[in-house]
Amino acid sequence: MAVLGLATAIAVMRDLGILHFHLPENARLVPREVFYRGERRAALQFGFEMGTGLRTYLSATTPYVLLVGLLLLEPELPLTLLAGAGFGVGGATMLPARLLSVRRGQWDRRLDRELIWLVPLSTLVCGLSAWVLLGT
Repeated sequence: MAVLGLATAIAVMRDLGILHFHLPENARLVPREVFYRGERRAALQFGFEMGTGLRTYLSATTPYVLLVGLLLLEPELPLTLLAGAGFGVGGATMLPARLLSVRRGQWDRRLDRELIWLVPLSTLVCGLSAWVLLGT
């Protein structure tokens, strides 16, 4: 539990900009052409590529906290797959949410403002969730 708590605290401090260090990532953007293939297909491909780590920059430390939590919890395969699927679905919802917005420019500006607290909060919630599961 101490390892997970420490990893979560370090991750949240990184997301807040208090700590600065690089983590391994496949720092390649999803090609712009993906978004010209239709909204549904773009959302699925973007979510798949981001969720599997094939491409994209990681804007949060949350995936690393999820990994530490899963390694420490040693859950059965179905729970591990469910955690990965949930993470992928969460990432895949961004594109449809933006596309369904009537005022996309306003949506983008609001997201930029909200990410300041959403990113560290998502990392904290992920770490606390794993911590609670580890303690049971």
